[in-house]
Amino acid sequence: MDAGSTGFAALVVSTGLGLVVGSFWIGKALGTIRMSRLYGGSLLIMAAGFGAAAVAPGRALACVFAACGAVGNGAASV
Repeated sequence: MDAGSTGFAALVVSTGLGLVVGSFWIGKALGTIRMSRLYGGSLLIMAAGFGAAAVAPGRALACVFAACGAVGNGAASV
């Protein structure tokens, strides 16, 4: 993608934001949804997000998909 240090920083920031959002979201969802469903769903979101980021045609779209993948990662980590 040849994004340079600015593109790498954008990916790091977007994954950091996704981790925070996923961690907060899972705390609220744990009261209503079983843990096994949440964990499986989190892994699915993580795989889809990072997979889509890997094949994204541009930096902005890759950052959005990486953030989505990190939401799943943050949820699965809690």
